[in-house]
Parts: sequence; structure tokens; C-alpha cells
Amino acid sequence: MAITVHDEAKTYRLIRPDGLGFFKKRSARQFAIGIAGVFLGVVALVATKLGAGPRAFLGVVGSG
Repeated sequence: MAITVHDEAKTYRLIRPDGLGFFKKRSARQFAIGIAGVFLGVVALVATKLGAGPRAFLGVVGSG
């Protein structure tokens, strides 16, 4: 019985060859939900710097 060892070089790629990567495998609906989430996150960050009135308004709009 002979024991054979196969040492083959493995190649690793850090980027996808198609260029779009993450966005190519997403539908328009998923992309829109992601953009809406980023937008609402920015609004939440800005709202922390506003007074109590605008924050209450955003809370009422967001809960509706």
C-alpha cells in the first residue's frame, strides 16, 4: 500500500470577478429596503441633535 499526498496550490480571491459583488445578487426590492434603512439611520442620527418637538414628531410618524 502506497500513501500518496496531493499538495496543490490553492488560489484565493479577495474580490469577485463580476465587479458588482453584493449588489448583483439582490433584487430591486431588497436594494430599496437597504437604502431605506440607511436613510432612516441617517434621519435617526440627525434627530438626536434636534430639540424635543421634532423628535416627538418623528416618533409619531414612525409609529404610525
